[in-house]
Amino acid sequence: MRFEREELFWHYQENTNPFFIITVSIDITNVVRYCKEHKNFYATMGYLITKSVNKIDAFRWRYEDNQFHFYNQVFPNFTQKINDNKIGYFDCPYHENYELFIEGFQKIQMKFYQSQESSLLGEKGSIWLSCLPWVSFQSFVPPFDKNNTTPQFIWDQYQEKDDRYTINLMILAHHGFVDGFHISKFLEILNLEILNFQKIERL
Repeated sequence: MRFEREELFWHYQENTNPFFIITVSIDITNVVRYCKEHKNFYATMGYLITKSVNKIDAFRWRYEDNQFHFYNQVFPNFTQKINDNKIGYFDCPYHENYELFIEGFQKIQMKFYQSQESSLLGEKGSIWLSCLPWVSFQSFVPPFDKNNTTPQFIWDQYQEKDDRYTINLMILAHHGFVDGFHISKFLEILNLEILNFQKIERL
C-alpha cells in the first residue's frame, strides 16, 4: 500500500512535538455493567480500542527503520502495575473474537505477574494502552518520543452519573498519519462497538 501523506508527515515530523493529542469523554455504560459481572474491565477496554483501531488505516501506519510501514492488523501492548514503585509492559495477541482475546490476555498477564518482567512478542505493529484507575483527568499528555510513531491510548477512573458510566480517553497519534477526521472516525466506531458490546458473538 502506498503512503499518500509523506509530505505532510515530514512537515509535522520537523516539529518538536509532531503528535495529535486529545482527551475525550466516552460513555462505557455497557462495558461497566458487563464487567461488574464478568470482570476483565482493563482487557475489555483494550479489546474494544484495538478492534476499533484495526478498522482505520491511518492508525496502522508507522515510520520504522527509515521506512513507512502499513500493518494489516495491530495488537495491544498493555502497561501493568507490579507494585507501588514498578510497572511493566506486555504484548497481547489480538483476536477479533472477544473470548479468545480475553483468554490470551489472562495467560500473558499471569505470566507477567509470575516473572515480573515485561513480556513482548518481539514484533512491531502495536498500540500502547494504559489506564489510571485511581484518578479522573480532563486532559493528559504522556511521555513520548517523536521518533516512535506508535499510537497511545490512556483512560482514567470511570465516573458514574444518573446510572451512566463514562471515562476520559486520551488519544495520542502522529499527526503525519492521523488528523481530526481519523480521530472522529475512530470515536464513531468505538462508540458503536461499546453500544453493541453485549450483543457480540461469544464462543
